[in-house]
Amino acid sequence: MLHTSSKVSKVDPHTATVVLGDGGVFQGDIVLGADGVHSVARCHVSGSEIQLFSSGKNAFRFMVSRKETLDDPETAELAKELGTVDMWHSTGRKVVIYPCVNNEMLNFGIGKSTLLDVYKDFEPRVQKLLKKADPETLKIWPLLDMKTLSSWVNDRLALLGDAAHPFLPYRGSGGAMAIEDGFSLAVMETLPIEETMRIVCDIHDHSTQLLRQHNWSKNTSVYYRQPVVFGPQDFQGNSRKAMLTSATFCTASIRFKTRTCYPLLLTASRDQEYKGADGKITEGSYLPVLFEDLADPIISGREELGFPKLFSAIDAQRRRDSYHVTMSWRGAVWGRMSLTGFQEESPDVQSASGPGILVHRYMPAVGKELKGTSDAEYPVLVDNSEDAKAVPSGIKRVLNAGHGTVQIDELDWNKLPTLHHIISRLAEIPVYEVVEAKVVEGEGVPDVSSARRIQHL
Repeated sequence: MLHTSSKVSKVDPHTATVVLGDGGVFQGDIVLGADGVHSVARCHVSGSEIQLFSSGKNAFRFMVSRKETLDDPETAELAKELGTVDMWHSTGRKVVIYPCVNNEMLNFGIGKSTLLDVYKDFEPRVQKLLKKADPETLKIWPLLDMKTLSSWVNDRLALLGDAAHPFLPYRGSGGAMAIEDGFSLAVMETLPIEETMRIVCDIHDHSTQLLRQHNWSKNTSVYYRQPVVFGPQDFQGNSRKAMLTSATFCTASIRFKTRTCYPLLLTASRDQEYKGADGKITEGSYLPVLFEDLADPIISGREELGFPKLFSAIDAQRRRDSYHVTMSWRGAVWGRMSLTGFQEESPDVQSASGPGILVHRYMPAVGKELKGTSDAEYPVLVDNSEDAKAVPSGIKRVLNAGHGTVQIDELDWNKLPTLHHIISRLAEIPVYEVVEAKVVEGEGVPDVSSARRIQHL
């Protein structure tokens, strides 16, 4: 219920009670003191009367009929278009005209001293408009300011608008803040009273950020990744699981025989075992290095999952009876893989998940004095069976290749300055016999959320 022409005589911040001058008493959950620059509520927050002082600026305000402006040939041009704002600026002075009362009146906000004398050097059209001001309605408003309050809240009383922070009437700042305050209150409407007042208590420093932080704390779907200063990643109501479940994949793979004594570090071997210091064994496929051509998954995969990811440009060409992959770094081609002579196989005999993946996470320490040491170093297991529970994967098509080839060219350090120590070792691996070459297509891309540190170190 709206009570107009009702002067507030007293506010009790502890009981959220407002007493009017006519004796009316109203009580609620929260009192919002949005009673302007001459606020009655303010002293109940600050503890004492706050002295207002001049901002050094004044404003003349008056309204002129738009019809009167249009009827005058000298000023008609200024009122011809509806809904426009006109401004004239000079040193320490300006004139602002904007429509109101459904475009029937023009409102003037004019700063400083006596009206016509101050603006005597403005263009004739402006001077003609100023002369139309009615002396009976012309008002001069001193634009006030005050010291910054240490808080806008006392128990269940909160200040809003000019009561908390007087605005100068420029660029619609007062109206814009009213909209923001209204939105903020709507967001906090469903919160417990204590939490609402806590947020409002700090909101004068960084209101938008506080509301974001509150929403983040209530949203279990967000998660933090570098750079954290901007807050967590938020899928804006979209289901990440739904997106991954409907995503498709196409995997080309070649398995081959090589020397069994070749260092485990460089062989992407299946059915490996990791034995912890306590003797416990974890099985999986060891992944020594993973090349990708997108920055985002490389960064997140290294930081969050511990995957040994590196960048290479990867060009995959699919043809009717063959599949070709070229890997390069800034134009220097270091790897080729080809699969030819496809024969389709029933997808029912294939498993989409396969064994788990073992990786070795290593995060170097920061600082030259710590060079060669790590901030984090431990084995990680990606349990594919757990991933399949979170995001089910299904194989739609399997193409077995009659012939598969893998070629690695170590090049030299000048062509691969950041990769040569890895590619040169991969190039040493002999390919004795291709055991399996195939292309698998399916739906449902795991999010690797099952990745976990192996605790038995």
